[in-house]
Amino acid sequence: MRTALSALVSLLLIADGAVAQAGCPGDADPLVERGWVLYRDGAIDSARVAFGEALRRCPAHIGATIGDGYVQLRAGDLEAAAARFRTVLERDPDNVDAAMGVGLVAWRRGDTDAARTAFRRVLARDSTRGEAREFL
Repeated sequence: MRTALSALVSLLLIADGAVAQAGCPGDADPLVERGWVLYRDGAIDSARVAFGEALRRCPAHIGATIGDGYVQLRAGDLEAAAARFRTVLERDPDNVDAAMGVGLVAWRRGDTDAARTAFRRVLARDSTRGEAREFL
């Protein structure tokens, strides 16, 4: 298995929040896009603010919820991260970004069985997600 640092670095390649969210005001989407740019640049506190503002404008925004989950994971708040990813999977059971997040939370907790299950779930839905394969 990989080190915690390399796992967190791989998060920079996950999830593209640029997809418009139906039913949300249009001004939430640019905040999500900005949140991902900030996240990838390592500006985690600023990314948290951007995703939080998007969620304030549209609490059901899947991209913002996933983004906030990855921010929480990166900050070490595994409970908050897991809750965000579960919320997404309740609404969109096939969401590979949330499933990847569940796997990373389980891996960080040391629950390798749950992590492998989640990573297999990711690969079953999207076989191109090599980062999931690296954890198996």
